[in-house]
Amino acid sequence: MKYFVSTLLTIALLSGCASQQVATPSLKEVNRVKVNSISKVEVFYHEDIYSIIDLGGSGLSGLSGLFGPLGTLVGMTADSASKGTMKSRAETRSEEFTKYVLQDNTSSLSYDFANALADKLKAEGKQVKVTKINRPMGDNSLVLSTTSDITPTSDYARLILRITPGYGAQSATSSYQSLMLIETLLQDEYGGPISEYKVTKRNFSESYFTFAGLLSDHKKAFNDLKVGAISTTPSFYSGLFVTK
Repeated sequence: MKYFVSTLLTIALLSGCASQQVATPSLKEVNRVKVNSISKVEVFYHEDIYSIIDLGGSGLSGLSGLFGPLGTLVGMTADSASKGTMKSRAETRSEEFTKYVLQDNTSSLSYDFANALADKLKAEGKQVKVTKINRPMGDNSLVLSTTSDITPTSDYARLILRITPGYGAQSATSSYQSLMLIETLLQDEYGGPISEYKVTKRNFSESYFTFAGLLSDHKKAFNDLKVGAISTTPSFYSGLFVTK
């Protein structure tokens, strides 16, 4: 699972944009009547999993100007030896950073973001519940991903979150920059997708020259990621619920 998470963050690292907001207007506009009629929303969040990646020695660090996300994934598949090295390094460092963050923090990035979004929905007059589930997995697209333990409340629209926070370096000599991929999927009370919205953020906080430096400052690094996530809350309401 951690490598799947790291793959998502690799896409964000090579996107070339400091911040990118992506809505799917056709989905939302086609379903505008359903979207506008929603009065109850259940927000589903998952446990925090952090990804630490670097592309040093992977043969991928120069692709950001040549390929989009699809090209990046093709390149990762083609260079199997380098991919194995990057995978192993990402899994080890992601696990270590996540362990340090979880043992030293009582708060959760995903939980706090879900509640910030819930507060915005309540301010707009909606009834809201917040429920924890397993992280949706299985595909780079949240629409095509699944989770095994979701038990939605009757008559509530479902707002599913998938948050991929972490730090990444584009080469062996690059600093570790903050990275964030926040995906949301709004479903009707029957589970049909009616709106989706995602935000990719990068380099929005202090960077770290080495992984050791990042690990030693993990408390601040975590807080910077959380602040960066919550700052995007207003855009998610408009991206998911505001129709033309």
